[in-house]
Amino acid sequence: MIDTTAAPLISARGIGKTFATVDVLRDVDLDLMPGEIHALLGENGAGKSTFAKILAGVHRPTRGTIALNGQHVEVSSPIAAQKLGITLIHQEPISFPDLSVAENLVIGAAEDGWFSRVPWAEMTREANRLMDLLGVRIDVTRPMRGLSIADQQMVEIARALASNSRLIIMDEPTAPLTPREVETLFTIARKLRDEGRTIIFISHRLEEVRALCDRVTIFRDGNKIATETIGNLSDADIIRLMIGRPLKEYMHR
Repeated sequence: MIDTTAAPLISARGIGKTFATVDVLRDVDLDLMPGEIHALLGENGAGKSTFAKILAGVHRPTRGTIALNGQHVEVSSPIAAQKLGITLIHQEPISFPDLSVAENLVIGAAEDGWFSRVPWAEMTREANRLMDLLGVRIDVTRPMRGLSIADQQMVEIARALASNSRLIIMDEPTAPLTPREVETLFTIARKLRDEGRTIIFISHRLEEVRALCDRVTIFRDGNKIATETIGNLSDADIIRLMIGRPLKEYMHR
């Protein structure tokens, strides 16, 4: 259960984004709490992914501020986000396919000049430790090329652990996964939440949101419509908030 007396990990205030002359996000206020899995829901183009990418440094907000643990921060790039402890896990993970799993885990984490003397044994031990923490069995010496999408996502999550990420954003992570792979992902997400990390989960599948998430924020036409504990909303409530009219009327149209 979320500690409602705790200070937010992330406080976003008045976040807006304009592409050319089109407002795709308008004045979004949202607090993300430590140790919660928070769903972002909305139809395609509603603004949920744009908001998540602003937190991850992929997009710069046109307006608004972001605070991390009460301190104002500038999330100017994905590298800046990573240094702040924010990681975005893409639906189709981005990696260096010809490097090993272990090498992919330490990319970006090494100091300048790291590759002048590569501590292979240490790198392999650390990669195996991270996989053990996740409870997954992946040969960390094999190249990324040929790994399943699910295993690539596990490597991305392990990379988030390696960088000690406090906010992990999962954007439609289950779309390419089998039901068994989804359950493995959910088990790991719950474990990360129980460690006090915060997870944003973006999905169109309400049954997954109910199975995994603590709270939900609903976007529509670039606006934040509502934030609520998932158990307080029925599916009909969620759909009505997403589309702006009752489900019966939507189905009739």
